[in-house]
Amino acid sequence: MQPHKRRLVLCDAVPTIVSIHWGRSRARGLEFEYAAHFCDTHRRFAQTDWRPGHRGLKKIDHAEHPCGTVLDLRTHDEIFHNHFDSWLDGGQRVDGAGHPVYGSNWLGRLRDAFDHRTHIQEEPAEATEALADAIRLAEKLGSGEETDSARREQILTLLAAGETLAVSRHDANLRRSWGL
Repeated sequence: MQPHKRRLVLCDAVPTIVSIHWGRSRARGLEFEYAAHFCDTHRRFAQTDWRPGHRGLKKIDHAEHPCGTVLDLRTHDEIFHNHFDSWLDGGQRVDGAGHPVYGSNWLGRLRDAFDHRTHIQEEPAEATEALADAIRLAEKLGSGEETDSARREQILTLLAAGETLAVSRHDANLRRSWGL
């Protein structure tokens, strides 16, 4: 299986650390899920809580990918839910006790996230456009519960583009506030 590739930040620096995540599967046991590469400037992303289940940092002296690259081997549904855990808040449905409900209805969650993101108006216009394009593709899947793998990969690619823009804007604001 080819990894799904994402960029968390737009930085061409050579990574100096990789954040490695291993997950457990009842059927397969412990397995590699994803790796995220960061330079010294962006290493704080490897030390934040955006990646539940984190298992370790490894220093590296060379890399095939620029800073901010995530190579993800999780299922499409797991990557989709990770977008909500990391940057698409507002698309989270909860049960009566307030616990997250991870349904497979991509379209409903995307619409909720779009409504939330446009209401708070924090995103660059391009990030909102990427989210709108993802919704249009999800609408073509019907109820959002079909298993068209190629279309889901396209949706994830659009979400990754939106994530890059949103996180890069946040990163630029932090660097400006820190005087960097």
